[in-house]
Amino acid sequence: MAKELYNTPNLDELENGPWPSFVTGLKRLAQDDHAGAGMVRDVLATLETSYVTKKGYWKGGTVGVIGYGGGVIPRFNELKDENGDYKFKDAAEFHTLRIQPPAGMHYTSDLLRNLCDTFVDNGGSGLIAFHGQSGDIMFQGATEEQHKLFSTSLTRLALTWVVLVLQYVRVCHVLVQRVVKCQTQTSKQHYVH
Repeated sequence: MAKELYNTPNLDELENGPWPSFVTGLKRLAQDDHAGAGMVRDVLATLETSYVTKKGYWKGGTVGVIGYGGGVIPRFNELKDENGDYKFKDAAEFHTLRIQPPAGMHYTSDLLRNLCDTFVDNGGSGLIAFHGQSGDIMFQGATEEQHKLFSTSLTRLALTWVVLVLQYVRVCHVLVQRVVKCQTQTSKQHYVH
C-alpha cells in the first residue's frame, strides 16, 4: 500500500482550472503500487517546498555517450534537514535516461508497453516524456543503480527485437527464393512449349 501524500496546498492549486495538470499525474504515480512511487511522493514534497521557499533544490548536469544522442541527465536533490540528511530521502536522486526512439517515431502498442513496464519493473518512477527538445524518449526518475538495471533490461529487450527482425528477414529471404524459383520454373516451361 502506498504511503499517504504530503500536504501540498500550493501544488493542489495547480490542479484547479480548465487545463490538465502535471500535478494530477504525479499524484497518481505517487499513489500507485510500484517501487518508484515513494520517489514521486518525495518529488512532490520537494516541489511543494520549492513553491513555499521560492528556491530550486535540484542540481545536475548532462552525461553523454560519444556517438549516441541519448544519455543520462543526472539530478540530485539538495534539500536537506538541519543534520545535513536528505529531507525527502526517496527523491535524493531523480535522474533521467534518454533513449533514441524507433525510426520515424513509430511505435507498436507492444513496444510501448514493454518500455514502460521495463522502466517501472526496474524501480523507475513511471514518469515518461516522449520527444522533448532532443526528440528522445525520456524516462524520468530513477537512481543511478535503477538506471543501470533499466539500461541492461533495455539492451536485452533491444536484442530480442533484433533477433525477431533477423528471423523475419530470414523468412522473407526464403519466401523470395521460393518465388524466384517458381518464376524460373514457369519461364522454363513457357519456353519449352
